[in-house]
Parts: sequence; structure tokens; C-alpha cells
Amino acid sequence: MVPPSEMQIDLHVNINGGEYGLHFINTGVPHAVQIVPDVARVNVADLGRKIRFHERFLPAGTNADFVQAIDRRRLKLRTYERGVEEETLACGTGAVASALIAAALGWWNRR
Repeated sequence: MVPPSEMQIDLHVNINGGEYGLHFINTGVPHAVQIVPDVARVNVADLGRKIRFHERFLPAGTNADFVQAIDRRRLKLRTYERGVEEETLACGTGAVASALIAAALGWWNRR
């Protein structure tokens, strides 16, 4: 894995008239991370596709990760993966991206 780069905290993008707060990091693959209260309630296929193709992330596009904090040591994650163009059941670069964003937001003090 390459060293993470391009971290941006608190990006705001408009999708279908609504504003979405995202964070961005490239862990070898670009990831837009949205913090959500309940990952089970996210329509990953729909919202993930809209984030993946949003003009902010063109021309390459981005993966879209939806992250819920369970406690200060655990996250739940769902990922819409570019190239696959669907939700995937595992994404290593997405897990790393989500953990790094969580750390940058102060969710935990561990490295």
C-alpha cells in the first residue's frame, strides 16, 4: 500500500439539491468518506454512485465509504467501489481510509 495522501476534512458537495459533508483521502485509491449515524440505513448503491461520479472527484472518480462509529475502538463500514460499480463486501483501502479519517476527527487516540 502506498502512503496515504491528499487528506481533506469537511468537504461539502451538493447532490440532488442536498448538501453532503464528506472527507477525502487517497490510500492508493481515492475514497470519499461520509460519517453516518447508521450504515444499515444508507442506500449505498444510489448515494455511492452519485458520490463516485460527482464532479468534485472527476475525472478519476472515487470510492464512497459510509462509516458509523460503534465506540472509540470500532467502526462499521460500507463501501461503494468504483470499477465494480456496486457495494462491495470488503475493501482494504476503504477500511484504512475510514480509520485514518476517524483518527483525524479525534475518534480515538491510537495510531
